[in-house]
This record gives sequence, structure tokens and C-alpha cells, in this order.
Amino acid sequence: SDEGEIEEIAENIVYSEEEIDGSKVHVLKSSGPGARLGKYGDALETVADENDLEAIISVDAGAKFEGEETGSLSEGVGVMMGGPGVEKSKIEDVAVEHDVPLEGIIIKQSPPEASKPMKKEIYEAYKPAISKVKEIASEFDGEVAIVGVGNTCGAGDTRDQVAGVHNRLRKYWEEYEEKEEEEVSYMGVMGAMPSGGEQAELLQARDNLIWNMIR
Repeated sequence: SDEGEIEEIAENIVYSEEEIDGSKVHVLKSSGPGARLGKYGDALETVADENDLEAIISVDAGAKFEGEETGSLSEGVGVMMGGPGVEKSKIEDVAVEHDVPLEGIIIKQSPPEASKPMKKEIYEAYKPAISKVKEIASEFDGEVAIVGVGNTCGAGDTRDQVAGVHNRLRKYWEEYEEKEEEEVSYMGVMGAMPSGGEQAELLQARDNLIWNMIR
């Protein structure tokens, strides 16, 4: 949304009214550029009480399975939200109380990728994600709520505030590309050497152990 058109509708949740193909949509997200998630349930309860919603569409990042590409999309039914489940449960309560279907989109990433500055593939997934959100919203005749799930650390709340995010991420994208090339080259050489495959597996096990310790 543009500056001046957003409001904090619940604790650490900002809200704005937008239009998709002439239909009103209610957009909610965590307040940025901080890292707090906010009270999604309270925010949606307010929106649902004051408006006749036809659907709630949530968008979040989620763990990819083996073979899936980073930044690919999956569409499903329900609240797309991880974590302890408190806010997810509140959103489900709102949906049940107001008889509103829950739709969702997941942008795929690996657990290690979730703890680093955003990769290029994840950033660029916003384009197909927006198209998919518009497609889902167009299936309903009335108003829908769109919930951007997760913290927006480093990204603000207006178009102007997020306009240069990709420029700040470019240095990380270059580092990721260099590291991936080094890892692929080294692992390939090790796998081709006698007993090299075992060492490659040990290195992978080490990385997995480090990740689990961080979590």
C-alpha cells in the first residue's frame, strides 16, 4: 500500500484496503521492518466482524521436500502458518465463526535458507505468488482477506519502503552463487575419488547436525 493508507489494526499487524480486478481485498501483514509476528487472529477477527468476507487467503514460506525447487509454489486449503499454532488456531476460529473458507499458498524453501538473508529464488517468487493470489481471489464474488504470514524483518510496510530491498540483497545472492559453485565442485570431486563418497556424506551429516543445534 501507499504511505498514509495503512493502519495498525492489531498488535504489530498493519492493514490496508486494496482492489483486485475491481473487488475489494483486505491485506494484512506483520509490521515491518521489525521482526515481530503480531496478532493475526485479533486482526482478522476485526476485519471479519466489520466486513462480509468470502475467503481468507494466507501466504507463507514453508519447508520444501527433497526434489522441490527453492521458490516454487504450492497451493492448499487451511491456514498456511507454522510455529506453535496459537495464532493459526485463532484464525481458524474466526473462519469457523464467520463461515469463511481458508485458502493458502506456500513458497518453498529449505530450513537453512529460512535462517539466512532471502535467496534470489525466494524473492522472485513474489511474482507468481501475486498471480496465484489474484487467481484465487477471482474465484470468489465478494471481499477476501489476504494475510502475509511471517515477520517482515528488513522490509517496511509501503511500496516505497520495500522498493529497494532487492538491491540490499544482491550481495548475498552473489555470495550464495559462489558458495554453491564451490560446494558442487568439491562434493563432485570427492564423490569421484575412492572413499570420497563417504566423506561427502560425513560433510552433509555435519551440516545437518549444525543446523539442528541452531534450531
